[in-house]
Amino acid sequence: MNLTVARSNRDVRRANRVAILRRLRAHAGSSRVALAQALGLSKALVTQIVADLIAEGWVRERPGASVRAGTRAAGRPQIGLDLVGDARCGIGLLLVPTGTNHEVRVEAALAGFDGRVDHLPGVSGHPRGNRGLISLVARAFEQGLEAVPAPSALRAVTLGFPGVVVDRQIVLAPRLGYTVGSSLVDDLERRLGVPVEGENDAALGALSELHDDPGRPPFAFLLIDAGVGAAIYRDGVVLGSRRASPRVGEVGHVSIPTADGGLRELEAFLGVPGACIGTGADLAALEAGVLAGRPEAMAVAARYATPLVTILQMFSAWGCAQVVLQFPSDTLRDAILRAAQAKMSGSRLTISVGRPAFGPRCLVTGAALDAVGDAGDAA
Repeated sequence: MNLTVARSNRDVRRANRVAILRRLRAHAGSSRVALAQALGLSKALVTQIVADLIAEGWVRERPGASVRAGTRAAGRPQIGLDLVGDARCGIGLLLVPTGTNHEVRVEAALAGFDGRVDHLPGVSGHPRGNRGLISLVARAFEQGLEAVPAPSALRAVTLGFPGVVVDRQIVLAPRLGYTVGSSLVDDLERRLGVPVEGENDAALGALSELHDDPGRPPFAFLLIDAGVGAAIYRDGVVLGSRRASPRVGEVGHVSIPTADGGLRELEAFLGVPGACIGTGADLAALEAGVLAGRPEAMAVAARYATPLVTILQMFSAWGCAQVVLQFPSDTLRDAILRAAQAKMSGSRLTISVGRPAFGPRCLVTGAALDAVGDAGDAA
């Protein structure tokens, strides 16, 4: 394996550390000699880096020593190495506006290189301004630290939220309203003393889906709640994330023509408030109407399906073979999907629903996994 030449000795060392960690994740039990051979590094360098990783709680030696087939039969036995399974190196935090009196809930999860994700109890509050929001997130972070067996191994935080971050600046977060400032990510990093990145919640949902099925074909993750977010996984990249085309995630703010010849944002049709426009009903009442088969409620579901078909066809044109749809009401989702599928007869696009426990749990899982990736890059 040929490593890219970095700009400094520190960059080279960091790249080698990351390469060793990733190799051990894919090939547990590798010895120092096996790592050196696989990565094209000297045995002395690998030995030195592994010693540091063991001291920092990232790696441990397997009990006992073994000589693997095809290796030398004499000399010092080669000791297998493993990642420390309980070394939680990344924490995911998710901002969830509840829609009640400016309340914000912060969900939290921990993850490590072993792929395990541990969910933690969240915290809620009514933050006033950016400072209040930072204090609320800090409470969730400190609670996470208490659950980390080796706090010194915690290297990165990903903050998920319904919005867009570009160059670490929050450029769009309408559901958080006045509570969020554009410099939230930098301000939070200074408060926590740990590297922090911000990420769109739909992109995190796509990462969570990939964690469960890493070999899946190109798909779109469509998150519908008060707003509309999306992420597309294609060619090994999650479009809609901060790493690639972040504004793809805000499909809800694309304007589409209306029947009266005007333009309205897609979110006005697809967001939950849009579904209730003209009915005078909230989500629960609309759901009850669909369950009862009331004509006016079913008409809302059919009307809602029209813009949904528009975006599903757009995903299909972008090469997506599947769309994972997340919606806050199973009853409404099923009614809308039936209407949408009737309008898309003959389409090869597969529409699946998100896992029952999707919600914040799915999204904060993605946040924790994203933080692990950042931790590996900063190791």
